[in-house]
Amino acid sequence: MARNSEAAGLPGVLSDVAKILQGGSPRERTMLIGLTALFLLQIGLSAWVYWPRAGTFSTPVPIFAELSVDDVVRLNISDDAGERIQLVKDAGRWWVLLTETAQEGSDAPPLCGQEAAAPCFPAANHRVELLLNTLAELTTSRLVANSEASYTRLRVAEDKYVRRVEFQVEDDTRHTLYIGTAPRFGATHVRAANHSAVYLADALSSSDAPAAVHNWIDTLYFQVAASEIRSLQIVNANGALEFTQDENGLWRMAALTESEQFNPGPLIATLPFLTNLSMVEPLGKQELAEYGMEQPNAVLTLTSVGSAAESHTRTLAIGAHDEQGFNYVVKSSSSPYYVLASGYSVGRLVESARDDFLTPPQESPTASPEAGQP
Repeated sequence: MARNSEAAGLPGVLSDVAKILQGGSPRERTMLIGLTALFLLQIGLSAWVYWPRAGTFSTPVPIFAELSVDDVVRLNISDDAGERIQLVKDAGRWWVLLTETAQEGSDAPPLCGQEAAAPCFPAANHRVELLLNTLAELTTSRLVANSEASYTRLRVAEDKYVRRVEFQVEDDTRHTLYIGTAPRFGATHVRAANHSAVYLADALSSSDAPAAVHNWIDTLYFQVAASEIRSLQIVNANGALEFTQDENGLWRMAALTESEQFNPGPLIATLPFLTNLSMVEPLGKQELAEYGMEQPNAVLTLTSVGSAAESHTRTLAIGAHDEQGFNYVVKSSSSPYYVLASGYSVGRLVESARDDFLTPPQESPTASPEAGQP
């Protein structure tokens, strides 16, 4: 009967049970009733253990309780490559500190918004505030781990992390958040330094907290509409070059000889790099000897006329190479800051020579000695 029941599956088993209850021996009925009671008891115990009850799950709370974004006055970010950036709030806005020593010796943020200030550069406020708002919204809703053994694996340990974010509020209270690995897109492991628990954050990733300066500033350094330029002078080791542009966009080169013909193509190709010049990083307001500004590699003098028909003359001095030998130190007369600019953008001003803007003379064809012979 057992083999037939196995072949019949669940309907066969139920049929066997019915037969035992109807015509089985007293011993068989007793065993069946006992097993059924034991089975129902197991179901009841499971329901009691796993049934949701009030207080079983705690209500999620902010990881940084009572954090007010407006009260944050300092933000430090470090990455796993050793990069570090410091941002401070002063005069109602955020600034990037350009030197590590600017904050040492005092808990109070440096005064960046004043003339006699620490070496600072204006940060993009909305980017800083976006990160702080995200930090304030982190909660304990998704617990991942609760032991130190998991910290290194999830990259949220004190000495092993993807990002370390430290911030200070006005009352000198300091907080630290470790941003770790991302198990999937849109989810990242995080741990606060004063918590043992590791949580999963949906709205935060390591890319939201970069440690490079250029991610926190507006990198556009020098800008002018190409159509508004009326004169352009380039002075470098190869000499001085002067160009003018009329209201119709026609460029001319000064001091041409009768045999020379101006080729505006190279100049027009260079203009986009100058009219919207971006920096690699800011250096500060103080001029240092290593910037090479006493004898710059090139000086660009540009005169433009705006919509109000007012004439503006600005200079762009290109100084020394950086340590890598590719970027140049640049200083605009319209900005108080020295910056590094890519050699790809300004290097052509350093190397430009007169012949670069001339149409090569056409060589007359040389007659062959056999020309005209049968």
